[in-house]
Amino acid sequence: QFGTSDIVARRNKDEFFVLIVNTDVGVALMYENKRQSSVKEYRFIENYTVTTSFGITDLIGDDTPYKVFARFDRALYKARAKGGSCIETVVDDV
Repeated sequence: QFGTSDIVARRNKDEFFVLIVNTDVGVALMYENKRQSSVKEYRFIENYTVTTSFGITDLIGDDTPYKVFARFDRALYKARAKGGSCIETVVDDV
């Protein structure tokens, strides 16, 4: 479930992003853990498993969209590298 001001968009064939407005990283992490549990429990097709990987970042100071998506990408690919059903955060530009 998403909030009324959240923005959900498809980025690539198997990548989506959710912009959660006025939410810090800790709360976003809680939301994504709930979403991940919901996907894990849902039975799409018998004997078929769906995994989810989430990358989380935050707006920092005078961020540009490029910087935000670069951090999001780093977090997402860190999660994917760990295998299915992982969540990673990146909150700095290092």
